Amino acid sequence: TLVSLVMMGQVILWDVKTGSNTLLDFRSGHLNKSSAISQNGTTFAIGEDDGKINLWDLKERKKITTLKGHSGLFKGDGLIPSVVSGIFKSPHDPTIWSLAFSTNGKMLASGSLDQTVQVWDIMKSRKHATFKGHKGAVSAVAFSKDGNTLASGDANNVIKLWDLKTKRKRGTLIEHTNGIHALTFSPDGKRLASGSDDGTIRFWNPETGRKISTFTTGHIESVESVAFSNNNSTLASATSNGTVHVWSLKSKEKINTFTNAQSDSNNAIVLSSDAKLLACQGGNAIQLWNIATNDEIIGHWQNINDTTNALAISPDNTMLAASIEGKGISLWNVPNKLLIADFNAKEPFSRSLIFSPNKKLLATYGIHVQTQIWNVVTQEKISPPQISRSIAIAFSPDSTIIAQINHHEQEVVLWDVTPTGMYRRISLPNRKGDFNSILLFSPDAIILLGPDMFGWDIRIILWDVETGKRLETLSGHTERITTLGFSHDGKILASGSRDGTVLLWDWEKIITTAKENK
Repeated sequence: TLVSLVMMGQVILWDVKTGSNTLLDFRSGHLNKSSAISQNGTTFAIGEDDGKINLWDLKERKKITTLKGHSGLFKGDGLIPSVVSGIFKSPHDPTIWSLAFSTNGKMLASGSLDQTVQVWDIMKSRKHATFKGHKGAVSAVAFSKDGNTLASGDANNVIKLWDLKTKRKRGTLIEHTNGIHALTFSPDGKRLASGSDDGTIRFWNPETGRKISTFTTGHIESVESVAFSNNNSTLASATSNGTVHVWSLKSKEKINTFTNAQSDSNNAIVLSSDAKLLACQGGNAIQLWNIATNDEIIGHWQNINDTTNALAISPDNTMLAASIEGKGISLWNVPNKLLIADFNAKEPFSRSLIFSPNKKLLATYGIHVQTQIWNVVTQEKISPPQISRSIAIAFSPDSTIIAQINHHEQEVVLWDVTPTGMYRRISLPNRKGDFNSILLFSPDAIILLGPDMFGWDIRIILWDVETGKRLETLSGHTERITTLGFSHDGKILASGSRDGTVLLWDWEKIITTAKENK
């Protein structure tokens, strides 16, 4: 039997062999958020967003009882909102996020957004124990095979072990770098496996609390930036935790990993266009690293003691720009490590930065801030007053055209950049909500690219710059696309995503197909 939950109270029971189903509709008025089936297949539990757990007899298809315990009133140390699957919740929220039956089916464990773990005696329909100590939403629970130990994992990367006989904590396991979403004990009880949003599976000795081993398959975080080497032989991809993987474009295998940087901001991380430098925020300091030598480049940018919302490296690696929250845009000379200029852009919200290919212009933009285009040489703003807030901006390869998605209408606008200023050129038709925050010109500036999300279908769309017609769509990623980049010879397009993958596309074949469909 397969149990599937429908949001507002409905439960569907499927017969796996025949494909037939039974609808259980008790319409509690609350969201079903978690479920578990006992190992003997007789009972299943459903956790709701009001802290209640409904127990059902799987054979009779009827509800046995409702367990009430999570109230969301626990006020422990963790009063910071927790994040589970992108949903921000107060620690006073009672939503049941994880459930697990003991092997013998007599006990049930529940983990909640209220940061507590509760253990229930199913036979007596009453609470056996309440465990407190997590500082994040409890997103995974598991019983050992002998029923003496309970493991619980939270959204703050921590796993705790509890002794069910003494009702006391036995240990705390800390090594994951992102939330815990899966826990299971080995049949002999000698190992505990934990799965996390950091992309790893870690194996622990539950007796000593020591890690045994770690399984990983490449990326362990969202891919935030990609860049090709100048000779187009390798591709570098930077993840949100500051790790850089270098890949051979010939073998498609990873040949090096750079882990010296420690980034704690998904927005403030960028690779140079030749994949030699990495800039990121770690703590309240800006870090600049030479990836080839594993050396950190020390400069005045390290004296920034505020949040950095965005970073950019000029195409020739001579300038580093940073959007500093509440202070504006700072620009440093990398070779002499000194401050070049401060641009007056002090809106206290996140913004993005991008250099033009000729390094003479710097664009700053965001949905909550004014779009500004600065002449780096003269330190003058050249953007017209009527330019709107932007979701995305891109420069053409010769730096004479700027593509912009304005925030309000979400239309694509092209601007000509001339010695006398910026002038609106053309608008491209666009379905509202299509784009994420990326635009990219093809190497010949004939095509404009941008991510498109249609329902759950994540695609890259290609536009004809002259006509505005959609030429082609590229599908493959399963989560939001975060970065796009061309190889220096223009033959390969790379796309990185929050799904942790980098996809490589044969641009010449794509163009050929697009022309045939034109």
